[in-house]
Amino acid sequence: MNERRLHPFTVLRFLRKTLVVYLLPLVQVLFERNWTALHAALRQDALLFLLLCAVSWGILRVSSWSMDDTGVFHLHWRLGIRLDRALRGEMLAALTIDRPLLYRMAGASRLTLYPVGAAQKHTLSVCLPKADAEAVADQLMPLVKPTLHRPAGGERAALGFLGANGLSTLALFVLAVRQTRDVPDWNPAVFAQIQVSFLARFAALMELLSSRGGAVKLLSLYRRGCDTIGREIRVVQDEEIFNGRATGITPEGALVVHTSDGEKIFAAADVHHLRMAEGVNGG
Repeated sequence: MNERRLHPFTVLRFLRKTLVVYLLPLVQVLFERNWTALHAALRQDALLFLLLCAVSWGILRVSSWSMDDTGVFHLHWRLGIRLDRALRGEMLAALTIDRPLLYRMAGASRLTLYPVGAAQKHTLSVCLPKADAEAVADQLMPLVKPTLHRPAGGERAALGFLGANGLSTLALFVLAVRQTRDVPDWNPAVFAQIQVSFLARFAALMELLSSRGGAVKLLSLYRRGCDTIGREIRVVQDEEIFNGRATGITPEGALVVHTSDGEKIFAAADVHHLRMAEGVNGG
């Protein structure tokens, strides 16, 4: 049983979670335009980053994986004492291989194993080279009739639209933060925290979008958070006006409205919430 090293991207999640620790002070100093403090923050962040890199190198050194002759996957950790976790194919309910864009560029794959009856927090996720991840997956849960999903037509258009919409939202957010700096009681620390939180959330959504089936998952999130669904609305399209209740979003991103003439789908139109409009007119 030959032990093999995990892919260096194994520590990417650890580095991503610690990113805010050394970037937040730097962002605060940048907004204050204190160059002396900026130099001090850069030196401090460089030392902290080197420390985190050393910890990441240690994590890679003490971790490895292997597959024995009986098809059992072993994950090894040597932290003073040896800790092993073993999983057989019959113990798994499912497994997934994700390859976001950054992983593809580095030849890595994220292999996630879902044991039968285990909670989400008990799943096992490891980062392996692409060929190793596919070999492990074939050993644990071989595919009888493999299928490859490629977005096409409306789904591909929705994917491009959502990506462009996210980038434009990010640009508008940065512009709003810059304009807010002229406010007398503007607090740079608070806005720095908001910006870092927004960027972290945006990065998570982009990672979800680039994963397999990500467009469908992101559209589901949008449907759950869309405030228009379930409301009485007025839709203005060209010179026509339609009143009805918004009932859903199509896979292509169009709005579904139930009107007195039946169900109608609008890909592009002006939408007004009737109760909000009446409240504004009445006030």
